[in-house]
Amino acid sequence: MSSVHLSPTRSSARASGDHWSYGCRLGDGTAGMSWPPAWPCVCCWTARKAYLSTSSRRAKIGSRKFRRGPALWIHVGTVISLAERRRARARGGARARRVTFYFDLADPATYLAAERVDRLPVAVHWQPATVATATPMSRATAVRRARELGLPVVWPQRQPAALAMPMRVAAYATRQGRGAEFVLAATRLAFCGGFDLQEPAVFAEAVAAAGLDLGGALWAASAGELDAEIRAAGRFLAGHGATALPVVQVGRTLLAGEARLAEAAAALRGDGLVRTPAFR
Repeated sequence: MSSVHLSPTRSSARASGDHWSYGCRLGDGTAGMSWPPAWPCVCCWTARKAYLSTSSRRAKIGSRKFRRGPALWIHVGTVISLAERRRARARGGARARRVTFYFDLADPATYLAAERVDRLPVAVHWQPATVATATPMSRATAVRRARELGLPVVWPQRQPAALAMPMRVAAYATRQGRGAEFVLAATRLAFCGGFDLQEPAVFAEAVAAAGLDLGGALWAASAGELDAEIRAAGRFLAGHGATALPVVQVGRTLLAGEARLAEAAAALRGDGLVRTPAFR
């Protein structure tokens, strides 16, 4: 006979950045479920935020007794496997036009776009970029767009104008082939959980969710040489007249702003195909 307690539990699926996993230990066994399968809901992240912010959540709760039994992990399953989708798109990438997603983690528009970019029917290169002339999406606009897209928003208590450390780690994650996973984890924590990405605990959570090596991520966080890559991408966009991020590049065409993501998706489907190389 033993007490029941709740504790955060890691799973292989969670390391892919696709969803979070929680477990409930019953006696010597463990039972639990993984949620959300594709993107977080408000209640999921509220619970996650409460866990991170209150250390007492880690303590055992309840006194109901259960019969001692063998350890068992019951995995409810994943409705959509984003990792498998990414692998399938990578296999067919040779036949598709190159698509690049330029983003700034400090801009809420990145969160609104990233969820849909990860579902484009082709492999996408994720590239962090800072454009000095770009104006970040306002809070009012972000809340309105999130409502239109059906995405939850929990605004960060502190939103710095620039996120140098997370942006460097994003550049490192891209080199490791984990750009999508890190951006999704980071933007969900920031704009769906209300966390400060520059807090060490939150930073470590995003790194773990993306399946990145912690040592490599710590190196990247202080690697000033990665700033040159980020600034170069920003100069490229500014040189073509970009005034808003994120930007989606389809072939030689650049589409600036989160609202124009639908045009990129249509171009990739062949509907209203964009043929001109000029910045639009």
